[in-house]
Amino acid sequence: MAYGILVLRIRQLQKDIRSEGRNTMLRRSEMDRTAKAVRIIEENLEELRTIPEIAREVGLNANKLQQCFREILGKTVNGFIMEKRLATARSLLSNTDYTLSTITSIIGYHSQSYFSKKFRETYGELPSEFRKNKGLKRFPKNNSDGTEKPR
Repeated sequence: MAYGILVLRIRQLQKDIRSEGRNTMLRRSEMDRTAKAVRIIEENLEELRTIPEIAREVGLNANKLQQCFREILGKTVNGFIMEKRLATARSLLSNTDYTLSTITSIIGYHSQSYFSKKFRETYGELPSEFRKNKGLKRFPKNNSDGTEKPR
């Protein structure tokens, strides 16, 4: 899904660049490599990778990867990573009963307090408040095998 959105943004960017007469045009290979970087990030949120590592993996230097992200997505690589991590956390808070510690680990943060701070900056409330306000239904663990049983 994100790849399709990226392709649409790339096409729109190309139209905008042509209509504005700007001289900066990304090569198709750079766009493809940026799309590959997006996939790598989305599939590996729990792994802390540096921008140079991601760039090397897709065949660009770090500065070029940053430029491509700004041109195509309108944000830095780190901004994109944080956005994806927090969106994943929000989904996990809404749809699971994982602890905040588990969610922090899943999205690749080592500090629960840092995660909570960034979540609050982005969404205006702490993760625990978000979960409470979303009314996540918790199920009692009363099956003999320890699994959760719906009410």
